[in-house]
Amino acid sequence: MPVINLIASLAIVAVFAAFMLSLAYAERTTRSTRPQIQPAKARADQPVPRGNVKTA
Repeated sequence: MPVINLIASLAIVAVFAAFMLSLAYAERTTRSTRPQIQPAKARADQPVPRGNVKTA
């Protein structure tokens, strides 16, 4: 009986490790292909509001 518990515990750890490795692989492969978000550029014809200024 204790041998079965040991095998079951090792199987659970192995499945968890495989899942974590698959997540790490997916993150590594998708990070390089995902486009980087560029900050929005302010238009030259509209002033940038500063402080507590209400715009119409």
